[in-house]
Amino acid sequence: MYKVFVNEMPLVLTDNPAFSGQNPPSVKGPKKLLKLIDRLYRHKMDCGVLYGSPDALLEELKKTIRVVQAAGGLVSNSEGKLLFIKRNDLWDLPKGKLESKETIEECAFREVVEETGIKQLKMGPYTKTTYHIFRRSGEYRLKEVFWYHMTSDYKGPFEPQHKEGITAVRWMGSKKLQKVQDKTYQNIRLLIIDYLAERSTKV
Repeated sequence: MYKVFVNEMPLVLTDNPAFSGQNPPSVKGPKKLLKLIDRLYRHKMDCGVLYGSPDALLEELKKTIRVVQAAGGLVSNSEGKLLFIKRNDLWDLPKGKLESKETIEECAFREVVEETGIKQLKMGPYTKTTYHIFRRSGEYRLKEVFWYHMTSDYKGPFEPQHKEGITAVRWMGSKKLQKVQDKTYQNIRLLIIDYLAERSTKV
């Protein structure tokens, strides 16, 4: 199953009939798919569901909408805190668009350093890919973001990348992570929930 957020509204790609109901919806062709996306983008519906092979549905979505690849990091320290940036009055994780001749891993590392000014950063394993749809120049774009675990015990000072609209960089522990979920994006909430679940199994 995949969740693709369209202006914060979920579009679920699933092969589970229990999730999609007795009469699973079927959207065939780019025109109908774009119409569904438009309804979600305009908040005309709370949730969209596409029934079928999740991988096949994702590929169909990628053929219909231009894909923009990006990468970022879930940076943790030895205290279990996560590194966040603040942009547009919302808390986010550092990430950015893939540049020409750059690997996904190189992009993730570079973007974290550029957006936060962090030092002593160590690359870790890939963890998850998130998807969301946005509009640019009147057309929809599908952003595919590859996330990697990273570690650092850097204590600052941080250097928010102001030209990218970043106003703050901050470490956040478990209590703050619970609160920040109301002040961030849906995809970031999913990453926070996964991170907290992973930590609880290690305690």
